[in-house]
Amino acid sequence: MADASLVFANAEVRAYAKALFEKAGWSARDATITADHLITADLSGHPSHGMGMIPSYVEGMERGGLKPSNRIEEKLRAGSLLVLAGNTALGQPAAHDAVEAGASIAREHGIALVNLIQAHHIGRIGHYAEQAARHGMIGLYWVNVATTRAAVAPFGGRERRYGTNPQAIGIPRPGAQPFLLDFATSRIAVGKTRVAWLQHKKTPFGALIDGKGEPTDDPGVMFPDFTGALAPFGDHKGYGLAMASEILSSILGGGETIAESRDKDTIHNSMLAIIIDPAKFESVAGDWRARVERFIEWTKSSQPAAGVAEVLVAGDPEFRSRAAYGDRVRYDEESWAQIADAGRRVGLGEAEIPKPRQG
Repeated sequence: MADASLVFANAEVRAYAKALFEKAGWSARDATITADHLITADLSGHPSHGMGMIPSYVEGMERGGLKPSNRIEEKLRAGSLLVLAGNTALGQPAAHDAVEAGASIAREHGIALVNLIQAHHIGRIGHYAEQAARHGMIGLYWVNVATTRAAVAPFGGRERRYGTNPQAIGIPRPGAQPFLLDFATSRIAVGKTRVAWLQHKKTPFGALIDGKGEPTDDPGVMFPDFTGALAPFGDHKGYGLAMASEILSSILGGGETIAESRDKDTIHNSMLAIIIDPAKFESVAGDWRARVERFIEWTKSSQPAAGVAEVLVAGDPEFRSRAAYGDRVRYDEESWAQIADAGRRVGLGEAEIPKPRQG
């Protein structure tokens, strides 16, 4: 079970996820947005934020925290500023709608600042950078994770105090996939630790610390029980960025930091998004698109280091992963068993659960 050996048609997995959320009571629209998000994460090489999240979502439904009646609502609108209460709404549609609103505001004002407060887990943040880029917009995102348990120890500490607090930046490119920077502020995401544990693999040494504060490569310090912690990437640098994400995403809009979280059984994300319409800068920036391309080409022209085939830029690994998968997607046996069981728990029949293919 160490490898993702089960092969599925990704269209069938996408349809399964859509059917699962519809069966649980969400609209076809919201189910489609969520299914597209999850399968895209898997195809992008990020199973930590893909279909493997569904079992935890179903647990949230069963506890009563995540339900179709939870909807986002507008708290504040003033010029280019928009604050939305997430109300533990299904995260992917909530964040999708926040970005769509931001793109509309940026088209009018040149820039939008959108704060989505305490939606349910919103998934892979780079997805929203891509969404803005499809509108021709630049997007910058900061997210906190106010959830059941802190996951990351601060630099210099050994006790968990905050979440992986991801950040993302997307910049559109003409005729090419966008520049897409998307990263957790920990050395490894919680979900990637979960995937390693399920596949009986090690994590990079030092990405985790054990209960004594010593570096380790054993994901068992995080799953099934949290006895250890994730380490911040870049030591004090990642630590500082995580602190900034927590403050920017949650406090200004009236949300909770992880220190203030009252609902310890539900995954909550708050997101601060700044969306910029670069068309408004053309009188001073000139042909900014061509200049972006020249800079990227110049950077990638660097002679590769020993053992490196070529210099890549942010987003290249994700888009190449999608191309490599084509119309298929892979899961390890244990992860898929949990994903399939989640469908049964909401009432789907065996005929509605995809079966693996050969090869």
